[in-house]
Amino acid sequence: MIFKTIYKYLKLEEMVKLRTRFPSFFFSIMVAFFFVFESFDLEVNALTVKQNDELIGRIAKDFSKKFCNGVGFGLSEESAVNFAMKENMAIFNNKKGIENIDTKSLVEKVSLSVVDKCGYPLSLSEDNWVLTSHKDDLN
Repeated sequence: MIFKTIYKYLKLEEMVKLRTRFPSFFFSIMVAFFFVFESFDLEVNALTVKQNDELIGRIAKDFSKKFCNGVGFGLSEESAVNFAMKENMAIFNNKKGIENIDTKSLVEKVSLSVVDKCGYPLSLSEDNWVLTSHKDDLN
């Protein structure tokens, strides 16, 4: 009987210790979790990627339209590229998210758009017309 009483008392004492230790342990885990995951940038999400793709598409469409019209009016390809780039930079420079656009994907999309829109009349193909010399200016 005495052993049962002592055993119950010890168990009760352990529970009290556990009750006092648990909040500090839980708080420590939460602080560690916060510091580990605070260092990751979780801002990138599917919506941002979709918005960037839409903006790249709009820039490519507008660029190819201006380029093809410039060539149609008698400008050389280089002059038409410069004209289209200056116009697009003036239009899209203040757009939200322009700084997050991947330059490589923009160059690819613009090249494909130009080849699709006016590649046949100018005898352009994806292989021989890429904006490599102007890719830094597109952002």
